[in-house]
Amino acid sequence: MAAFRYAKRLNDSPHSEAIVIGWDRTGAYGDSDLKYDFVYPLRFPENLKDAPGILIYFQQMNHIWRCFRALIKPMWKLRHRYDIIHNFNSGFAFNRVSIFIGKILGKKVITETSLIGDDDPISLGRFPTWKDYFKPKYLRYKFYKMADVFVSKSGFMSEIFQRSELPEKKVVQVPYSVDVMKFHPLDSEEKRLIRRKLGLWEEGKIILFVGGINVRKGVHLLLDAFVTFEKKYPDTKLLIVGPTYKYDQKYIADIKEKINKFMLQDRVKLTEDNVKNVEEYMQSSDIFVLPSRQEGFPISIVEAMSSGLAVAASDIPEISKDQITDGVNGYLFPVGNKDALAKTLISLFENKEYVSRFGDKAREKAISNWSTEIVDEAYRKIYHSLLEKPSRHDKKIRILFTIPNFNTAGSGRALINVISRLDRNLFEPCICCRHERGNLFSSAKELNVPIYISNFTAPTKPRIIGLKNVLKLSRFFKKINPDIIHSYNYSDDYSEALAARLSGIKWVYTKKNMGWGSNAWRIRSKLANAIIPQNHEMVNTFFAGMNKCRLIPIGIDSSEFSVAEKDKCLIEKYGLSDSSPVVLTIANIIPIKGIEHLIRGFALVLEDFEKAKLIIVGEDRTVYADRVKKSVSEMGISDKVIFTGKQNDIKKFFTVADIFMLSSVKTGEGGPISVLEAMSSGVLSYGSDVPGIRDMFRKSKDQLFESENPGSIANKIINAMYLTEEEKRERIERQRQFITENYSIEKEAKQLKELYLNLVRNHAVNTN
Repeated sequence: MAAFRYAKRLNDSPHSEAIVIGWDRTGAYGDSDLKYDFVYPLRFPENLKDAPGILIYFQQMNHIWRCFRALIKPMWKLRHRYDIIHNFNSGFAFNRVSIFIGKILGKKVITETSLIGDDDPISLGRFPTWKDYFKPKYLRYKFYKMADVFVSKSGFMSEIFQRSELPEKKVVQVPYSVDVMKFHPLDSEEKRLIRRKLGLWEEGKIILFVGGINVRKGVHLLLDAFVTFEKKYPDTKLLIVGPTYKYDQKYIADIKEKINKFMLQDRVKLTEDNVKNVEEYMQSSDIFVLPSRQEGFPISIVEAMSSGLAVAASDIPEISKDQITDGVNGYLFPVGNKDALAKTLISLFENKEYVSRFGDKAREKAISNWSTEIVDEAYRKIYHSLLEKPSRHDKKIRILFTIPNFNTAGSGRALINVISRLDRNLFEPCICCRHERGNLFSSAKELNVPIYISNFTAPTKPRIIGLKNVLKLSRFFKKINPDIIHSYNYSDDYSEALAARLSGIKWVYTKKNMGWGSNAWRIRSKLANAIIPQNHEMVNTFFAGMNKCRLIPIGIDSSEFSVAEKDKCLIEKYGLSDSSPVVLTIANIIPIKGIEHLIRGFALVLEDFEKAKLIIVGEDRTVYADRVKKSVSEMGISDKVIFTGKQNDIKKFFTVADIFMLSSVKTGEGGPISVLEAMSSGVLSYGSDVPGIRDMFRKSKDQLFESENPGSIANKIINAMYLTEEEKRERIERQRQFITENYSIEKEAKQLKELYLNLVRNHAVNTN
């Protein structure tokens, strides 16, 4: 019905033509009085029952052949009249054979999933044993995979597509539509007239079901629920609209027997046939119920919501994730639970305002999401995208950024900054990370790029199992199908690089820290198409003479980190009003950051500046942090050293600081972003004389101090306090200018853009 209605709308438009080729399985179309010149019905025998044993496979192959013979003639004859084949169901061999014929004819093919568990890509492509690959269903699945676009009807369906082997870029989500002008609410008098026309009860509330009368739809549950409360609400009626002739006759007989048993003949009505005026049955009713255990994107709910009915339905994901918001525009009840369904209906009977409110909200959602105009426009976009023939140079470069998490402000913020500045006319970014936790994950979501929650590395030992793991990871990358993978994973893992290369995908990694220590780094570097170190010493130490190496320092947004007024709330919170100097460091309290040396140096400063305060911003829930805090207590300076813990907003701390110190030890740092942010924020900054930090002070070497030397730290703080205001301003201005020239996010984004373009161009040249 969805296909037929859509085809009628297309033919009513002067800009399109639609042809419908349908399998008239029961002869219903041929026997009816309705005939349309754009419909081509096909008749051929159907297997009424499965053949025994191995003969079923010959029977199925014969059915595929019959489908082919029936379809090839009209599809060939009409080939000059159509450009696209739009397949509205993937469950039947008939439909999947049409995909195969379409590809033979050189046509673009769209195929739709209509029922989860039946024609979704996981159900169709499930082959538990090797024997399944020799069965006809594998051939049908091969036909299915030939489609150019796969239409998912709902978000839950789209999640299933993501778990399949189909390329995600071929999947588009388009729901079923509803004619909101046809399916609309009526006032009480109009409703009474419609009921009279249909021969229904003119008084009382009507509970409506529309669909197939079968176990999957749960009609028996609805009847059982009705039985439990019908005596309490004698003016309530149950209307079951749908055909009975095409389903399990024993099931139908049981339904009718139960109606007779409880003497409900005058309160329960079955239409027993297909109806052409579904909208009138909707408009005559008050509550719509769908107790299904399995669906795709049930259009009956959409029609009921558009008609302004209060809807109650099973809480299966197909409904709960995309159609009904429980307690807002309808009710959900546990699937298969007749008692819960009964309680839901009783709640609607006893709270009449719910029926009206839910109906209004349901109608609003239908208009906003499923109107024919919205859905038809979505289809038009698919058609245009298939018929356009962009040149190779017009194709956007798809980049997958991999990062373990968005817990840390440094790497997470750096990646967000880069993606937000990529030219979307040239690039199509997406992200893969291991989980959704972390303070910055919400910021990542605001980028409006696809985010895959998955592990992008794999264990490589033992070697045989490791190879299997890498091959599985390779298939995951191939499914996303980026042109480039840019890894922000700073470990020495090389499984990601190997999986990318096996998939034929360019792989790039950013080297942030100064660690090496294992052969895994060498393997990782050998596999990389490009390496991005973040400081000069890293280049000279690890990558000297390597052509694939490209120095691109990390960048910051100088407009975000700029000179600002002091944050009065922080001053009051930490008692900083008469503190001088206020020394700030931003670093997680771990050994590599050298916090204990900073504290010891600060303690020496207190001998000259007793009003000094040290603020340490960063993760302080570690064993090392506990040891550092104990040391502060033993030194008797707990009132002078402030541990803030991890903070979401660090910008405000720069406003209250006089001096910023980064005291990292000799190994580990590659490109610490906090010192760049401090410099850009107008805070006089100092750092330990170690690789990574040393690079950032190459124009201000006198602002470096000896690593792990408390006396050197104290001297820098004291010297800073004796600078004149003019000298401080000069140093701060020099810092800000240095950041703008060397560490701006705009410069980093520009250099990455050049790198990505060169990688893709070189690949194109090599493959050509």
